[in-house]
Amino acid sequence: MGKKALGREKQPDVTAGVLQEGVRAFLVLGETMSFQEAAARLGKSQPAVSRSVAALEADLCVELLDRSVRPVRLTPEGRALREFLKGEHARLSHLLTGLRSENAVRQPLRIGICESLSWSFSSALAQEAKSGFSSMTILVGASYSLLAQMDAGDLDMLFCSNPFVNRNDLAFHFVFEEPMVLIFPKGAPLAAAGSAPGWHDLQTCGLPYVRCAKMNATTEEEQKNMSEQGVVFLSRLVVNENALLLQFVARGLGWGVTKPATLAQHPELAREVRVFPVPGAQLMRRASVVTKAGADPRCAEKVAGVLKAAYVRDVVPEEVKIIPWIRGLAGTEDSARRAGRPRPARAERHS
Repeated sequence: MGKKALGREKQPDVTAGVLQEGVRAFLVLGETMSFQEAAARLGKSQPAVSRSVAALEADLCVELLDRSVRPVRLTPEGRALREFLKGEHARLSHLLTGLRSENAVRQPLRIGICESLSWSFSSALAQEAKSGFSSMTILVGASYSLLAQMDAGDLDMLFCSNPFVNRNDLAFHFVFEEPMVLIFPKGAPLAAAGSAPGWHDLQTCGLPYVRCAKMNATTEEEQKNMSEQGVVFLSRLVVNENALLLQFVARGLGWGVTKPATLAQHPELAREVRVFPVPGAQLMRRASVVTKAGADPRCAEKVAGVLKAAYVRDVVPEEVKIIPWIRGLAGTEDSARRAGRPRPARAERHS
């Protein structure tokens, strides 16, 4: 579904019936710094938005906008008011959302799911649309692309394994953790047949390294691990989907690193590969529901609960069929907790 079509389904601002019209217009204008874009977001004409902001300035006896420049910009007083109102608007929105939820008013949900998780979890979420939400939009794509759509207001949350380490404005609701695995064509020979291959075996196996593009978060960890081991693979294929990576390996076109959930999603291809632990340090893939830090956590926690149940019920049994040795390494509690170690930096703000 295109961005334009999504715009028609944007979740309404629950504070619209409470905030003064001039305050709402000022908040949107302060974000866009464009009367045209603010008018489009508010569904009003540009003159109407201008009059609303001017009326607010008159009520406060303070100039909030510097109209002598193009584009307009906030005055120091305008910046101070906007920062205050942003926090109050978020708290009011959370309160009203909670009141609606507690009074059984079902809300729509718009969620983006990364490709490697989509097949295993979309159906479980869709079931919730019957009782938990008034409607549901599920988009599948790369993590960074979906994040851009959430930033634009087209999605409420994401379900992915990207930690987005440079974004301190996000909240993470942990769902599950599992180790990354090495996959090798079943029919291709390995130097050390019958045992788990090391990096040297892979360098000399005669097959290229297949990896996902760097917009895939776990690929960044994969590359970091190889770099720390001093391993370089020059002959490689780059794809943008985990399913395509698995297909290439199953057909003997190379070897790669993937996720157990991807194998569970495509059992017919999984039967054509051998699965080993990744050489060196164990790479763990953590999947979380991601929201903006200011969002009401209750909806995300509800979604995370549905996804955890689906992982234990539907995904883990399929993974264990394909990779028996994964039992005990994957689960809905992270490995640091299971080992009694402190949680690493950049932990979830909610879980």
